[in-house]
Amino acid sequence: MDKQSDPNTPAVLLVGVVGSIALFALVVALVAVYQNVEHQQLQDKVYNVVPQELAQLRAKQQAQLNGYRHLPGEGERVALPIQRAMELSVDELNALEEPPVQPEPQREEPTE
Repeated sequence: MDKQSDPNTPAVLLVGVVGSIALFALVVALVAVYQNVEHQQLQDKVYNVVPQELAQLRAKQQAQLNGYRHLPGEGERVALPIQRAMELSVDELNALEEPPVQPEPQREEPTE
């Protein structure tokens, strides 16, 4: 047999091994990308979706915190927006004639 008609075995082996490694790396990369996209889709479509009832409840609670309304019960009770209630509380504390007296800390005399 002629030497030129024989395949170059080391070159074929090298191409086969390198090609197998490259194919394996490509498959691993594609699986990783697929799982990442699947996880992101699951987050967007299942976990991050706010149920309509919860959204309505949050809107109602925000309206109660930020709006004026009459409260049920005896007398003329009114609910204030929380920001306004905090402002009134601060103004009331500032309007006191005397600031609250803070007791002085007791000092202990060192014993000899």
